[in-house]
Amino acid sequence: MCDPLPFAPRASLLALLLLGVGSVAGCAHVEPRPPPPPAPVVGALYTDATTRLSPEDVARGSASTRFILVGEAHDQGCDHAFQARLIEALAAEGRPPVIGLEMVSIDRQPILDRFDAGDLDVDEVGAALDWEASWGIPFALYRPIFEAARRYQLPVVALNLPRELVRDVAREGLEGLDPLVRARLPLILPPPPAQEEMLRQAFAAHAGQLPSADGQQAFERFVLVQSLWDSQMAAAAIRWSESLDREPVVLLAGGGHVINGWGIGSRLRALEPTATILEIMPWRGEDAIDPAGSALHYFCPPERPLRAIGE
Repeated sequence: MCDPLPFAPRASLLALLLLGVGSVAGCAHVEPRPPPPPAPVVGALYTDATTRLSPEDVARGSASTRFILVGEAHDQGCDHAFQARLIEALAAEGRPPVIGLEMVSIDRQPILDRFDAGDLDVDEVGAALDWEASWGIPFALYRPIFEAARRYQLPVVALNLPRELVRDVAREGLEGLDPLVRARLPLILPPPPAQEEMLRQAFAAHAGQLPSADGQQAFERFVLVQSLWDSQMAAAAIRWSESLDREPVVLLAGGGHVINGWGIGSRLRALEPTATILEIMPWRGEDAIDPAGSALHYFCPPERPLRAIGE
């Protein structure tokens, strides 16, 4: 119960009314505000803003998962540190994974084989792959992944097609390829219809970097290249899983190949309908987590201006 005011000073009618309203509000029962969600922890995983998991939790909870797709922004060191920690957690849990890289084309697999055999150390493999010239991102950002591979003796495999081949497809279409080269391409699966808007946005962002062509033809070739890329990475992951008789395969790729299950994931599901797949995307903490984006999101605040999500 509120105490009465000890005196009633002279005041205008409006002042008295306002005073009365304030007194009533002060006496009313006020529900306590719920506490704000805790600050996100760097390297932790979330299904929403409050449900937090560690990489070790995910390793223990993914015992039947065959493919784990981890999206990244290529130029963010925190993303690669998380990837390395998840790989280590899986290995420590007794499920040493195959590490599949978007960043390396299949013609360079012999170099990765030398690394896997111990003939190249971590510093040497970066130089042998001509990493920075071929990928355009400092090898130092990816070093933790190779260190984890060496520590746990994990196979590292190439997933991507040579850039020259992809460039030829972008310029000439499949018809411009040598028939022998074309015969070695994977089955090219089209994107899910829901992905088209994102592809149109990515096309607009990359338009100045693409070979010149009429608008619709250029867009169709852009979609073809993205479909070839994602189909190749999915098919390569399946081949490596089968040939090494090992799971999971952890696929490291740009977020545009992972988000919403559209890119690599949709092709894996088409090629291996019974395969268990887990998709994980980075979360920067600036917006609410979008549960449609992936099953789990790992928190890594931006360290520098981010590239487009599909890069």
